[in-house]
Amino acid sequence: MDAIRGLANVYFIDDDEVEKTFRAMVAEASSGRQLNYVLLSEQTEKSLLDFKERFPVIVAAGGLVLNEQGQILTIFRNGFWDLPKGKVERDEDRKSAALREVSEETGLIQVNISEKVGITFHAFSDEKNPVVIKETHWYRMNARMRGELKPQLEEGITVARWADAGFFQTPDFQSYDSIRELMDYFLSGLTAGGTKGV
Repeated sequence: MDAIRGLANVYFIDDDEVEKTFRAMVAEASSGRQLNYVLLSEQTEKSLLDFKERFPVIVAAGGLVLNEQGQILTIFRNGFWDLPKGKVERDEDRKSAALREVSEETGLIQVNISEKVGITFHAFSDEKNPVVIKETHWYRMNARMRGELKPQLEEGITVARWADAGFFQTPDFQSYDSIRELMDYFLSGLTAGGTKGV
């Protein structure tokens, strides 16, 4: 427990305290402190469903894209390394959204999509809501690159590039916790000779 407390604020939440606690967490984050919490629950699936019922949820999709040399596509957006992803539009399935977002954000055209790698969740606030949950579905993709990558500048993306797997485990890979954890999980699957899915 001490190890967990050293990394994040730990809350044990009764069902009727979820919204109140989340509002307190967001208020703390908005005062300039990093929002980094661990929520423990005996009923993980139920707790996740409760969260999704209480707060607005944005469903997004993105890609972990490998080229013919085994490098992974990454983008630099608003001061952080990230992976191409974006909101699933109305009447669009998740795989189509993931392919569209990869193409729009990087200029890649020849991309094949395969298995689902995982789902990440993170919370943020906007002008209308103190808590918004973003649920991102990630897919493995393979690309044949012809020509240069084109970062989508209007989305705050200033760099789109291929990186060796080792880059994602260095201090230079300044990214969000959810992206770092996803990359660690994905790379461990590549090292084992396949790809794990969750």
